[in-house]
Amino acid sequence: MESSVSARAVSTPVWHAMRATYRRESAAMQLLESEGMGCFVPMQYKEVVRHGRKTRELVPVVRNLLFVHAVPARLQQLKSAVTYLQYITDRRTGSKIIVPDDQMRRFIAVAGTYDAQL
Repeated sequence: MESSVSARAVSTPVWHAMRATYRRESAAMQLLESEGMGCFVPMQYKEVVRHGRKTRELVPVVRNLLFVHAVPARLQQLKSAVTYLQYITDRRTGSKIIVPDDQMRRFIAVAGTYDAQL
C-alpha cells in the first residue's frame, strides 16, 4: 500500500517556487504552458515612459519569480534543458520550496487581479 501512495505522490503536480534569470519570466511561462504545465507570475500594471510617452504596462510584481504547477520529475526533466530556470530553495534546509495547493489558490485569487488598490 505504501508504494502506491508514494507513486501517487510522485505523479501528482505540485506548485514549485522558481526563478527565471535575466527577466525571462514571460519566455519561461510560454515554454512551461506549451509543455502543458501550469504557471503563474504575479503581475501588476505600472506606468512607464517609453519614447517620451507615458504608457501603462503589465509587468511582474517581483522580477524573476514564477510558480510552476507540475509533476516534479517532469519539471526536473524540462529544467535540465532550460538553463535559466532555477528552483528557489530554503536556505536553512536546502530543500526546494513547494507551495501547498490551497495556499496557492488563495494567492492566485488575490494576486491574479490587477486592481491597483489591492
